[in-house]
Parts: sequence; structure tokens; C-alpha cells
Amino acid sequence: MDVFEIQAGFFKALSHPSRLKILEALKEKDSCVCDLVDFVKEPQPQVSRHLAALKAAGILTAEKKGARTCHRIKDKNVMKLIELSLKIIKAKNENIMSALEKGE
Repeated sequence: MDVFEIQAGFFKALSHPSRLKILEALKEKDSCVCDLVDFVKEPQPQVSRHLAALKAAGILTAEKKGARTCHRIKDKNVMKLIELSLKIIKAKNENIMSALEKGE
């Protein structure tokens, strides 16, 4: 596997809205799947699959705490990447709105 395939897998793991919601929830505090189910508003098996995809991409890590498994973001720089994507999207949308207003 080359670096581009690894990179594509990383971005693929971020390409689902529920996974972005999970990361948003984990930004401030570590959480177990039961807490994330309430935040993401999806069934527990689906949230567990999203967590597995994020862990497989190296974005999350998990630690057993008694009967629960606590999930956390492995490297907080991933949140900077997500914030940067929002800035890019916002700038693009502002350019589109500006062009529409000008009749371009």
C-alpha cells in the first residue's frame, strides 16, 4: 500500500456525517458508545461501526474502563483539518453567492 492509498483511507474514514458528529462529540471529552448514540442519534451497532472505521484509520483510540470502552481522538490535529475544511467550504460558498449576485 502506498502513501496515497493510506491517505485516501484516512479521508474516507472522515467522509460520513455521523463520523464527523462523533469527532465533534469527542473533541471535548472521551466517551463510550452509549453516550455517542445519544449525540449521533443512530442505533448502537451503527455507531460502533463508525467507531471501528475511525479506529482503523488511526483517528481514534479506545481504552477499556471496567465494562465500558472509552473512545478518544488519537491526535487533536484532525480537528484542525476539519475546521480548515469548513473554512474552505465557507469561502467557496461565499464566492458562489457573490457570483450569483453579480449574475455570473
